[in-house]
Amino acid sequence: MPSADDLALATVTWRGDLDHFRWLRRSLRHFGLGALPHVVVVHTEDAALFADEIRDGVQLLTTAEVLPADVERARVRALRFRARFGRRAARLLLSLSKRLGWPDFIRCEGWQVQQLSKLALASHLRVRRYVVIDSDVVICGAPDLALFGQGAVTSVFEQWLAPEAATKQQRRWYATAVALFGADAVPQVNGYVGTPFVFERETVLALQAALARISGRHWTRGLLDQRPGRWSEFASYSQFARHHADPARLRFRDIPHHRRIGEPEERAQTAALIDRAFDDPQAWFLTIESDQRLAGRHGVSGYADALARHLG
Repeated sequence: MPSADDLALATVTWRGDLDHFRWLRRSLRHFGLGALPHVVVVHTEDAALFADEIRDGVQLLTTAEVLPADVERARVRALRFRARFGRRAARLLLSLSKRLGWPDFIRCEGWQVQQLSKLALASHLRVRRYVVIDSDVVICGAPDLALFGQGAVTSVFEQWLAPEAATKQQRRWYATAVALFGADAVPQVNGYVGTPFVFERETVLALQAALARISGRHWTRGLLDQRPGRWSEFASYSQFARHHADPARLRFRDIPHHRRIGEPEERAQTAALIDRAFDDPQAWFLTIESDQRLAGRHGVSGYADALARHLG
């Protein structure tokens, strides 16, 4: 089993997912993982809201601490634009940036900055590997930490799909990763872009160096220069690891212990699916997708009782 020096948990989140994050922490404690080192990155303006959660093994960082100053400034500018002009105007501006490459700042809206923050953590941690767990995940079984890697070997989770079985988003993310780091011999799509997702720190640092060479600037620009919505931190890492990292340090594998609730027909039976996941001995991680646009119908309050039945 990995030691505390080998492994840390990492969550990148924001105020809209604070309640989800509390359930994640509650589930970690319930299954005996509450004392694992857990680094949490939040938007700078949200730090005070998370202050009560900084206990046990939790360390709080802000986007201002983990990202370059120009990216943080652009994030704040995008936040202010959305606050002043609304969600629709921000989406229109993002669409304009996709077509023309301008304006640049809108590419640093919160969700894309969160993607960068997960990779940026490699420069702030000293563990061999860190496991990203998004705040819409709960632990629903006692996981074997060897799943993430043992000794000098770290897991890389994959899910190979026929192109017609992958979503449009999965195909786009994989296509960008292929364009950046090389193609695979088989005509399939690596569609695993969920969490938990394991990053080997040294491979992330090598990825950062490669992105810096591609962009001729800071590595973050190697991704931000791609069309918004067309790149994934996870797809990029997996493709880089497969083609450019030391294969002796990595084990490419699927993850059979992950369950997800996200489709509209699944949301209608969330409580029953939660019960099913907690009763399944092969299920260790359950993603209950957080969608702020539907928060009124699909917020945590809608299934808190079901979680409480299992987590106390």
